[in-house]
Amino acid sequence: MSVELIPEGEGCVRVATLARSQIPSVFHALLRVTFFTDRPDRFLSVTATEADVTLVAAPEDLAHFDGLGLQQDETDWRVVRVGEGALGFEKVGVIERITGPLAAASIPVLYISTYSSDFVLIPTDRLEDALRQFDDTGTLNSEREDAESERPERPQHSHPLNLFDASTRIFQIDRRHRHAHT
Repeated sequence: MSVELIPEGEGCVRVATLARSQIPSVFHALLRVTFFTDRPDRFLSVTATEADVTLVAAPEDLAHFDGLGLQQDETDWRVVRVGEGALGFEKVGVIERITGPLAAASIPVLYISTYSSDFVLIPTDRLEDALRQFDDTGTLNSEREDAESERPERPQHSHPLNLFDASTRIFQIDRRHRHAHT
């Protein structure tokens, strides 16, 4: 697994949202930060849903939206590009392998996946803790430990997962039992 800070150095991003109905009033600023920048190494993510638009961008890019109704979270995040090589898309459980050890270390993350890249956003003040979860080769320390230890036989159990409405839910199951649930 490869791990790379985007951009290199000290750059951070913030998460901001605005109502989708505000797009006409922010269109010029949106075009400017999307296409007309002299910083090709910066990170920008724009996600539009039926109700709103979410931007993940550097504070200086979000400044173009000042006074235009953008609601910005004050948390500074670092962007880490993660990958599993050219055939990583064929592997199952990529998100779990990356975020599981970070969650176990109580490190909050935002995960953004694109066609060609996966990114984990980590609060700036927890970056060093997060990077310690990877060894010098970019391998998660927990993956190395799993490979070095013998796995005990999985006990039979029953823990059904039920979803009762259409709202988003996040579930976590013990890694040893994931195959019983999938």
